[in-house]
Amino acid sequence: LQELKDTHLSPYFGSIEAGVQTIMASFNSWNGVKAHGNEFLLRDMLKRNLGFTGLVVGDWNGHAQVDGCSPVQCDQAVEAGVDIMMLSKRDWKGYLQNTTSSAKKGSITAEKIDDSVTRILTVKALYGAMTTPALRAAGIKERAPPSQRPGAGHLSVLEAAEHRETAREAVQKSLVMLKNGVKGATGKPIPLSTTGKYLVAGRCADNIGLQNGGWTKDWQGSANYPNHLFGSKSESIYEGIKKATERGGSATLHQIREGEIPDLNSYDGVIFCTGESPYSEYLGDRHWPASME
Repeated sequence: LQELKDTHLSPYFGSIEAGVQTIMASFNSWNGVKAHGNEFLLRDMLKRNLGFTGLVVGDWNGHAQVDGCSPVQCDQAVEAGVDIMMLSKRDWKGYLQNTTSSAKKGSITAEKIDDSVTRILTVKALYGAMTTPALRAAGIKERAPPSQRPGAGHLSVLEAAEHRETAREAVQKSLVMLKNGVKGATGKPIPLSTTGKYLVAGRCADNIGLQNGGWTKDWQGSANYPNHLFGSKSESIYEGIKKATERGGSATLHQIREGEIPDLNSYDGVIFCTGESPYSEYLGDRHWPASME
C-alpha cells in the first residue's frame, strides 16, 4: 500500500485537485487483480479516499480480461467502479442485454447504477454536453456539437505554425542528454554549429514513420510508409538538420550499407539516428529478462 501511495498515486493528487473529470482504467494489474475489476483501486482508493467525483471509463475490451468475465459480460467491472465500458462494435448488444439482466437480478446493485448515472450526467453537465434550467441558472452554458464549433472541418488548423512551435518546445524541454563530450576534452559537441558539415546516418534519419511510431498513420505505425504520406509540412530528422545548416553549413544523408564507410574525417560531426520499430499497446510489450534484440 505504501508503494502504491508513494509511487503510483502522486500524479492523481494534483489532477483531481485541478478538477479532472475522467480517468481511464487500464489493462494493468495490482496484486494480481486487473484494474477493470479492482474495487480497491477504483472505488475505495480513487473515488472514496482521493475524492474523485468524475467518471471512470474502461479501456477497449479491458473488462474482458477480468477473471470470470468475457467481452459481453462483466458484472465485476461495474461493481468495481467502471462507469462506462469501452466495447467493440460486435459486442455491445450482447453486453447491454447481459448487463440489463444482471441489474434486474441484483448482481449489479442499484446503488452502483445510481452512482454511475450520477457521475456520467454530472460530467456531461459540467462539460456543457447537456443543459437544464438549473444548469442555465448556474451559468453553465450548453456547448455546440463538435461539428458546429469554430474550426470544425477546417484541415488548415492541423500542423498550424503555433502548434508546431509548441511541439518543438516540448521536444527541447523533454530530451535527455546522457553525455556531452569526452571527459577532459576542450570543447563540447553540443550545441552543434549551424555552419558545420555533418554526416546524418541511421535508419531513423530520414524515416518519418519511425519518428512518429504507433497511433499515427494507423494503429501500429510502420517504417515502410514513404515520407510524403505524412504531409508537406512534415520533416524527417535529416530534413530538419539540412534546413538548419543551409546557411553556411551542410548535411549529407548516408544510408548505411554493408561494407560502405564514408570518409568521416571530412565532416565536423556524425549524427547517427536509431530507435525502435513503431508499435503501440501490448504488441510492444517486452518480457523480462529480454535480449538486446
